[in-house]
Amino acid sequence: MEIVLPVLYHSPEVNRARPTLISTYEKATVGWLNEYEISVQFESLEVMNRLSFNILLYEDQYLSALQENWKIEVNSYEAVSVVCKPNVSVRFRLAIPQADGARRVELHASDPSVVEFDPDYQEGFSLSEGSITVVNCAIKGENGGKGVIVHCVSVDTGELLYGWRVQTLPWQARRAT
Repeated sequence: MEIVLPVLYHSPEVNRARPTLISTYEKATVGWLNEYEISVQFESLEVMNRLSFNILLYEDQYLSALQENWKIEVNSYEAVSVVCKPNVSVRFRLAIPQADGARRVELHASDPSVVEFDPDYQEGFSLSEGSITVVNCAIKGENGGKGVIVHCVSVDTGELLYGWRVQTLPWQARRAT
């Protein structure tokens, strides 16, 4: 006795379909911009907060086979604006709160030639629980208002705790009236 099974064919159109995108963060919208780029949209975070979620790429609309899992981390930086003249260093302060236990931290600037930390804070230092540590810094004024990112990182875990975007604003000479 011969058994004939139906042959299942798949359309070449199915293979050309883009993978299905799913966000594990219900307030985020994800979609394809083109063949290689996706768009991720969500509300801005409050200053000094972090959002972590995943974007899942499935082979098809039925979510039958997971192709990729991307972890997305978004950090909201505090903006710091410093008014200064070109090539003149201006001092400013960063306040670092610590709520959950003491930590040893380090500060890093995206451009160390522009931002300088006081000697007490150039190496690692400790944050005490329930306190606010004020760090004295200096930034060199540059033409064009260059922005520098400053990170406060845990020495033990390498975790980003806080971040600031420090921007220089041009000093405007005032005329006597």
